[in-house]
Amino acid sequence: MEKAEHTPLPWHKDIHGHIGDSKGTNIASTWTTPDENNPNGRPYKANAAFIVTACNAHYKLLNAAKQVMEILGQYGASAVPHLMDTDDNAGQALRDAIAEATGEA
Repeated sequence: MEKAEHTPLPWHKDIHGHIGDSKGTNIASTWTTPDENNPNGRPYKANAAFIVTACNAHYKLLNAAKQVMEILGQYGASAVPHLMDTDDNAGQALRDAIAEATGEA
């Protein structure tokens, strides 16, 4: 798979549902057309927040998943203590990625 060339992270959202880079350059905009289920058409702000969170966390999650797979391959079923150890790089990478993906970073 070819590595994607995209606007450098981190991305940010504004109050209007626009997504931009750290320099304020607009990357994308989200919107929702009002309909009978959503008369105000408002989830565009939540969509922008979700996109930004997912994109910003992508590489950390990918790296953490690779490290966890390496530990699982090395230790098999006995890997859990290694992943739970706060001094273990793979476990810490996974905790950091989860924190970023959930907005707790």
